[in-house]
Amino acid sequence: MYYGLFDKKVVVLVLNPLDSLGDDQVRKKKLLNISAINLNKMTLNFETVQKIKKGAFSFVYLAKS
Repeated sequence: MYYGLFDKKVVVLVLNPLDSLGDDQVRKKKLLNISAINLNKMTLNFETVQKIKKGAFSFVYLAKS
C-alpha cells in the first residue's frame, strides 16, 4: 500500500462516486487500525474539520452529493 511509503503523517483524500463506497472503505481501514472518515452531511461539522486539519485521520473519503 502506498500509504506506508511516507515518513511523515499524510492525509489521503479519496473522491468516491457514491457515499456508500466511502462507508465501506472506512470500515475496512478501521479493521486495519488506520484512521479514516467518510465526510457527508452527518459527519461534516466544525469539530470534524478541526480533527482533519490536525491530522487525526489518515484517509478522508468524500462523495459528490
